[in-house]
Amino acid sequence: MRKEYHKNDFTLPLRLLDRNGAEVAVGDRDFTAVFVTGSSMAFHPAVSRMPARYVASRKEGRAENCLVDGRGRITVVFDNHRLPPGMLQCELTVFTPDATYPDGTRREVFRGAVGVMLTMEPVRAGGDGEADGFLRMDYVQGMVPVLSHVELVTDKAVYRLPVTGEAPTREEFPPEPSGYYYDNSSYSIGEWDV
Repeated sequence: MRKEYHKNDFTLPLRLLDRNGAEVAVGDRDFTAVFVTGSSMAFHPAVSRMPARYVASRKEGRAENCLVDGRGRITVVFDNHRLPPGMLQCELTVFTPDATYPDGTRREVFRGAVGVMLTMEPVRAGGDGEADGFLRMDYVQGMVPVLSHVELVTDKAVYRLPVTGEAPTREEFPPEPSGYYYDNSSYSIGEWDV
């Protein structure tokens, strides 16, 4: 998982994958990508408080907050995005010309986490490197992909077990002080929290 400090500007290549894992380019079609942090429930219309959002789009050939290369691949430019810390979620809507529909376009929506965590503290330079954000087409019809991790916290470390197939990570806590202590009736050698 890629980590970015929430106050930094950054770019994110956004890749759309089909059910078999093959990349699908948006080509010359119009699209809108809305980004929020936290839960994907922020996209639900019943959410009473509108969360901070960042929008990248292309309408009638005019790109905003993104670049689209000659192959139809999207790179989102997060410039002064003002998103709070949390897991970056995306809702990508692609508009395909189709005379079957009264408005002349078929709308397809893809939603999910894109594998970027916006952090509270600055991230070490060169720590996580560049990574692509992926949205999978097999999660259409209201199913939301869970592209995150489960944290197991022990007294010595935090174990992060990714749900995405990435290798687990382990973050050790600093060593605790140890020494002697007295509790009115016994004298012991041991460890304690300070």
